[in-house]
Amino acid sequence: MFDARSTAARKNPMGAITAFQRAFVPGSPEAALVVKASFSDHDDTAMQDLRAAIAGRPNITVMTEHLDDDAVLQLIAGADCLVSLHRSEGFGLPVAEAMTVGTPVIVTGWSAPAEFTGGAAIDIDYDLVPVSDATGRYVGGPGLAWADARLDHAAREMQALAGDPERWHALSAAGLAIARQTLCRPIPSTNYRRFLAER
Repeated sequence: MFDARSTAARKNPMGAITAFQRAFVPGSPEAALVVKASFSDHDDTAMQDLRAAIAGRPNITVMTEHLDDDAVLQLIAGADCLVSLHRSEGFGLPVAEAMTVGTPVIVTGWSAPAEFTGGAAIDIDYDLVPVSDATGRYVGGPGLAWADARLDHAAREMQALAGDPERWHALSAAGLAIARQTLCRPIPSTNYRRFLAER
């Protein structure tokens, strides 16, 4: 899932598509990939690239219609797995939502989601690379980097999870447990209030 206003470069749906293509043959009945794009009209180039990448792959589809919050959660709950090969995340709401409904997650093992997945997700190896965003929304500079997920690793994990129901159930249960213990708690505001007051 990605919001084109946050840029495809950061959310990296192309990475998920490429990893899926490496994991499963075209038209494979074993697995299907759904890419949910919000506000797709904000990045025509990215959408054209995505559609070109999935041409001839009937087991990959792109959804662009607007869904309300309940429908998004239903989509996530109806999936066997959520894949987020993001390069950077402020929080990682789709990852958290997947955990709250027991949908296992394959995720870049870096940035904000790594702070709360805690062994309840399949972490994908990555390399830190300079920030590069063709839309100009995210501007690189000296010392600024984000993660580039290793797609061969992601492909192997997709393939492995598709054939391992025991691991699927273990990840689902672990995600639900963390969601109940951590994600559903209110966040204390004291530190944030102090931070804002000082400024």
